[in-house]
Amino acid sequence: MIARKRTDTAQLKLRLPETLRRQIEREARKNDHSLNTEMVRRLEQSFARQEIESLIQTVATSSAEQAVDAALNRLNQSAGAVQSPGITKSSEGKP
Repeated sequence: MIARKRTDTAQLKLRLPETLRRQIEREARKNDHSLNTEMVRRLEQSFARQEIESLIQTVATSSAEQAVDAALNRLNQSAGAVQSPGITKSSEGKP
């Protein structure tokens, strides 16, 4: 197989349902694009959307982890404030 450059254009023979072909053709006419341009544009958009959704998930997970850490820190601080003033970690268990 011959190596292709990233800038090369590949020709593909594609099979798709007639209803989908008509839908893409209708959208291509509406957007004043060729059928090929409409298909390429939509494929590129789907990959971009997937990448954005992945980034949003990463940020959401990170934010959730930060919120849990902050809540645990507040709980630990509250628990420390409830302890008797004369008891510290270094004096626990000592008479």
